[in-house]
Amino acid sequence: MAQVADIPAIKLKASVTVVGKDYYAKLDGVQIPGAANKWIHFEPGKLQSLNKLLINTAEDPTGLTLIAKAIVTAKKDGTKITGTFDATKVGDGVGGIGAESVAALAEKAKAIPFTATLDAEGKLTAVSFTVPEHGEEKADTMTTTYSAVGTAVKIVKPTPVVEANEQIYAGLNG
Repeated sequence: MAQVADIPAIKLKASVTVVGKDYYAKLDGVQIPGAANKWIHFEPGKLQSLNKLLINTAEDPTGLTLIAKAIVTAKKDGTKITGTFDATKVGDGVGGIGAESVAALAEKAKAIPFTATLDAEGKLTAVSFTVPEHGEEKADTMTTTYSAVGTAVKIVKPTPVVEANEQIYAGLNG
């Protein structure tokens, strides 16, 4: 599994690859000593939630299955599907919108706007959703892109790699 998520409001671009039970993330826009332009290897058991790596699980990394089950409204227009989903039904399962955000959003959490983009063959190429302003957090749009949908892909361990240290785990678990 490989995915790229772009969160412009905090200038973060996260690329995540899962190979077997190993998680790798390359974070652009965050200063992590010794990890510039490198992939960081994480042991899943040391993470309280994968949400901070912007993934749900290896089986449903972007939480797309959860979003699909929580759709409230949807309208297709050509290669775009726009609508809303109820984030109270996805818990911590969708990277970029965790349980804390859902609680702070209150009623707004029940109508998170999304856009899905399809290619000419009807295959999904991107999903974006906008988390409305809440508390001191500004509105933020998260976009996940998909490529090679339906194509057999051999996912290999990325390089160069550094091991996540206790400080990185503490930051993600805190």
